[in-house]
Amino acid sequence: MVVCGCLSVQKNSANEILSYLLRRGLVRKDLKIRHDSGYVHIPVREIVQIPGTFPQELDFQERELPSSPVERINSKLEEMGIKDRFPQKFIMLGNSLFLKENRLPSFPSEVYGMFADVFHANSIYLDRGISESPLREPDVVLLWGKREDITHEENGVFYTFDPLKLMFSPGNVNARVEESRGQF
Repeated sequence: MVVCGCLSVQKNSANEILSYLLRRGLVRKDLKIRHDSGYVHIPVREIVQIPGTFPQELDFQERELPSSPVERINSKLEEMGIKDRFPQKFIMLGNSLFLKENRLPSFPSEVYGMFADVFHANSIYLDRGISESPLREPDVVLLWGKREDITHEENGVFYTFDPLKLMFSPGNVNARVEESRGQF
């Protein structure tokens, strides 16, 4: 048990308050939230004044946080004696992992296989951006796995494309949502 400052809130307001605190990074995720007699007690990093809550100090049970896929990969790379780290820029589209680094280390094939296992990917690509051709084609290289069309689901819409022929920008999600609603 750990004594920690918390914000106590009535259960009917807890989800809204918890969402607010999570968005601001104030929740202690290493401690379990407590529930009792109509109240929820949320352990926080610092006490903030929010209407409908009251601060106090309580005992909380610790919980083990699951590590992120990148943390698991970097730990495995370290165990393998590889000094390079997993690229900071990556994206999953469908069942394919796209690494977006200009200077990607030359990892052995079994390392890419480990990346695929952790991310449950069937293929791994290096996305170098847009080619120099006048057609603005993707500059993508298959690093591991089998080249096949990717089916990516976003907001209930399924997109199927060949990653070596068509670019798919996840940053354009808002435009695709508006288009699917007939807003254009």
